[in-house]
Amino acid sequence: MVQGYLSDGKLEKVLKDYPAGSLPINALYPQNRHLSSKVRAFIEWVAELFSECSLLQNVR
Repeated sequence: MVQGYLSDGKLEKVLKDYPAGSLPINALYPQNRHLSSKVRAFIEWVAELFSECSLLQNVR
């Protein structure tokens, strides 16, 4: 969905040294902080939602 923007230089990849998981989205938070149950539930909900989205299958 963003390949054209990356190719045109309108978007730039960040955190290139960190490999992506199975989905092209990551949730980052400070390692030394406790992850609240609300944030954890949100991340799990978004991960499930994205895993069911056919537009995101086989995106790399």
